[in-house]
Amino acid sequence: WGAQGWCRPSCIPISIILVLIVLVVLLPLLDHADHKHSNNSSLYTTEFTCMDSCKLSLAESIPLGLIYDNTSIVHKSTYHTWMDLINSAESTIEIASLYWTMKREDVYPDNSAKD
Repeated sequence: WGAQGWCRPSCIPISIILVLIVLVVLLPLLDHADHKHSNNSSLYTTEFTCMDSCKLSLAESIPLGLIYDNTSIVHKSTYHTWMDLINSAESTIEIASLYWTMKREDVYPDNSAKD
């Protein structure tokens, strides 16, 4: 600083580089936030229609050996629900699921799970 004043010859290129770095980092973030906001708003305005050929089935795995009383609702097995869905599909099956597992010990923990 001293006798040369506040602006050394290297200050200008360093300042330009810093401004460019800030622009490169901030502009994509701002642009992404704008697209994210527009995607979220369009999600809620889209109307979904279901034709007569659509079918929704809620399948829940019932633990082996769990017995309900006679007044309870009869539950279809997960296997039968899947088979009904696959057999009635005309072109595609769209699945909403919390998680999937493909490890054998998770899929077949008991012999009754092979159905």
